[in-house]
Amino acid sequence: MTVAPTKGKRGSAKITLTVSDAYASTSTSFKVTVNSVPTISTIADQSIGRGRATPTLKFKVSDKETGASKLRVTARSSNTKLVPASGIELKGTGKTRAIKVRPVARATGVATITVTVSDGHASAQTVFKVTVR
Repeated sequence: MTVAPTKGKRGSAKITLTVSDAYASTSTSFKVTVNSVPTISTIADQSIGRGRATPTLKFKVSDKETGASKLRVTARSSNTKLVPASGIELKGTGKTRAIKVRPVARATGVATITVTVSDGHASAQTVFKVTVR
């Protein structure tokens, strides 16, 4: 048996399967939930001087089932020697969020920052590069 949702539809359904023969029958039920993926806007690549932070960079998140204030946003760096976890600051709780990146002092290089939004069931990402010269 294959269960496939109708394209573009979301929600939950309880499905009950019953098997029977001439002597007996048995049933089992399960719930199927189709959840849309949250969205996150793009963030432009940044080029900054050594010893400086990026400006506060705004971006938007949304989801069809989950209110923006309940979406979880996380960020990570591909180059933690340049931008450690402590150098990434996330702000905001609604649709408009913000990120500020503070590289290690006196370091140069490139880090790719991956920003993820999750509704607890599905997630989406955007990436941008921070070049420190």
